[in-house]
Amino acid sequence: PTGPIRQQRSTSSQSGSYVDCTGTTGQYLHFLFSAEAKGRESPLQDNARSVVTYRELVQQHLAPRRLAQAIIERSRDASGDSERIEAIYLSPDAFARRTDEETIAEQMGQVLAAAGFPRPIRADNDRVGGWMLMYQMLAGDEWRITDNCAELVRVLPVLTRDGSRVEDIVKMDGDDAADAARYGLKSRARTAHPPLAQRLAEQVTATDPTIRAIQARKAWIEEQKRSSPVSFRPRKKF
Repeated sequence: PTGPIRQQRSTSSQSGSYVDCTGTTGQYLHFLFSAEAKGRESPLQDNARSVVTYRELVQQHLAPRRLAQAIIERSRDASGDSERIEAIYLSPDAFARRTDEETIAEQMGQVLAAAGFPRPIRADNDRVGGWMLMYQMLAGDEWRITDNCAELVRVLPVLTRDGSRVEDIVKMDGDDAADAARYGLKSRARTAHPPLAQRLAEQVTATDPTIRAIQARKAWIEEQKRSSPVSFRPRKKF
């Protein structure tokens, strides 16, 4: 189950954005545009940084080069200026599956690079770590989703745990938007200083609820110690 979904009105003024895409073998392809934002108050704030997913793009049966062009077109504002896209994460299978002599990632990369966009990066496919990070960020109000990301908002509340692997989520039809979000959030966290939610999640490894609670409490105390200011006042002599 996910944490509470925080929604806000859509905006086109985000900067430092990244794009993430689900697997390229399905009938539908889901792209999500997200950006980091500062200045949000949060119970789990880390330098007051949060993530806003502000655009959703769903495509069906498009060739790789056409998909790349669709990303470029959706990344321009009314005046024709392009958003500052820092990274594009693709499902790992896009780097192996070939529709031609080149992989899907290679074909998309050629079109994107020609337009001044970054070439695709292989997404982090750590399912357990990704779902845990998503849950922690939602619960800590570190991830917001705009109201025009209809598929993502629809699917997140209906995700269910895998009975045989409780830290994972059961695969189901229509969960591509959730996978895209997982790819983006986990991959972005991997390339930067991990947010507080991820650092806490990484310390909780047990399956027993009691032990998990103890680990979570211990991790939180350690984070508080690291973030506390160090005093250089001389000690009093008695």
